[in-house]
Amino acid sequence: MKKVALLVIGLLVVGILACNGAPEADQPISSPEAAPSATTELTAQEATNTPVLATAIPAPSPTPTMVPTIQTFAGRGQEATGLFTLNEGLARVDMAHTGDQNFIVWLLDSRGDEVDLLVNEIGPFNGSAALGIEQAGQYLLTVDADGAWEIVVTQ
Repeated sequence: MKKVALLVIGLLVVGILACNGAPEADQPISSPEAAPSATTELTAQEATNTPVLATAIPAPSPTPTMVPTIQTFAGRGQEATGLFTLNEGLARVDMAHTGDQNFIVWLLDSRGDEVDLLVNEIGPFNGSAALGIEQAGQYLLTVDADGAWEIVVTQ
């Protein structure tokens, strides 16, 4: 009976070691102070219910998106637009003219000083110009035409 009891105890010890992953003979056994184990980290994570990755990697901040500002002007013949705002940076001006004579468009600042000649063509015109606005502010367009025209400013 003693032999059977010793055999059962021996089998239990071997089973327990097999389930717990006993260290192999050529691997050193490290103490808990030497290096934390994955089990210890998981236990700490489970205890606080805080995912480790959520605190280690910050959420990406949203990239601001620019919504283009579109301003449309239309008329016939010679005219000046009302004041409109342009911000510093690039602006695109699309222009169309259906007349037979000169089509001239100037960009002026709020004091009436000429900033840029956008187009000077004879006859029908459909094209665009790019502008580098150096200073944000109020601007206007002067148009010299003999027919219908449309101008779209996008920034």
